[in-house]
Amino acid sequence: LVYPFLIVVVYCPPKMDKNFITQFADVISSFLPKFDRVLILGDFNIHVCCPTKHLVSEFMHLVESFSLVLLTTGPTHKLGHTLDLVLSSSLPICNVEIIDACLSDHNAIIFDAPLSLKISSPRLLLPLHKLFDCQ
Repeated sequence: LVYPFLIVVVYCPPKMDKNFITQFADVISSFLPKFDRVLILGDFNIHVCCPTKHLVSEFMHLVESFSLVLLTTGPTHKLGHTLDLVLSSSLPICNVEIIDACLSDHNAIIFDAPLSLKISSPRLLLPLHKLFDCQ
């Protein structure tokens, strides 16, 4: 059974585990065959803007080996590095922008992802006052 769409959010601490690349490869290989389209995004804390670094080279090889498309092409951190990534598989992402949201030392990444989602069963919608005490 193949599902239509998956979004994966990643956070890798600045002092990452030395096995991160291997672990990330294992995770990707476990879910990628099960989905038609995949979007992977988050703070990887890998300076992909520095291609001569061994970790970056290893990571980019992994991205290419899974036919992922890296859509983040500019600095996403106030120090000028590209740490926050948007990766896609079989998903046409367009209008990618990196903007200073003034909320963090990281910039926001906004983009368009044309999706047509079908709800297979009706969902119960409750007014907000039924979910929260809005008084």
